[in-house]
Amino acid sequence: MTKVKRILIAIMVLATAGSVYAEDVDKNEWSFTPYFWLPSIDVTSKVPGLPPADIDLGFDDIIENFDVFALSARGEYWWGRWGTVVDGIWLDMETGGLGPMGNGGAQISDGILDIMAAWRVNLTDDAPQEAVSARLMAGLRYHYLKQEITLPPQTFGGSEDWIEPIIAGQLVAPLSAKWLATVRADASGFGIGDGSDLTTSFMAAAGWRFANNWIAKLGYRLYHIDYSTGSGANEFGLDGTMHGPWIGISYGK
Repeated sequence: MTKVKRILIAIMVLATAGSVYAEDVDKNEWSFTPYFWLPSIDVTSKVPGLPPADIDLGFDDIIENFDVFALSARGEYWWGRWGTVVDGIWLDMETGGLGPMGNGGAQISDGILDIMAAWRVNLTDDAPQEAVSARLMAGLRYHYLKQEITLPPQTFGGSEDWIEPIIAGQLVAPLSAKWLATVRADASGFGIGDGSDLTTSFMAAAGWRFANNWIAKLGYRLYHIDYSTGSGANEFGLDGTMHGPWIGISYGK
């Protein structure tokens, strides 16, 4: 092995040696993470008085044809291994120029608020600062859905809101002193009460600690909803998938 190769290997070892980024599951701590997620949409929309409509919109289509407001945030507080997690998403899209006269419009709003109790544990025998950790979460999800189509002189659709149970799991894996990887999945509804038949999401992300208490995050999220109420010509619902990258920044102590 050449001297240059030895030096390069030594640098790589030193760069990943020592403590790596990981959560201490026995520590009291909190974090707040605002993030931006504007997904591509591939859904079937059902609005009373209109036939089902297949909506297939890429990110560029949404930006070009809709007025969009999107805001998301996640807050966590941990008392050692037990904690509380609150996660909210709001997406509002409006467009005009619909109908034969071009004076119609459409609005789609989708809002979610999750409130969950959580428990975490180390999965490996490494030091606490180097261990892969897992989280289990359960609680309630509040969901608001609005689908409104205006074709003068009539307006079709409306809004529905409901509360449903949610379960979730997450893995956090340290990569180096400044980097981590995480995956998270959740499922809610299960056809219980007035909730959705099933709503699921999957998220994968990487985090980079660029300063004390600050972490930049970049990931990808896939969200699927299967919800309907009413029947026949009066059915209101949404069935399909939204997916796309998200970016956020986290502050915590």
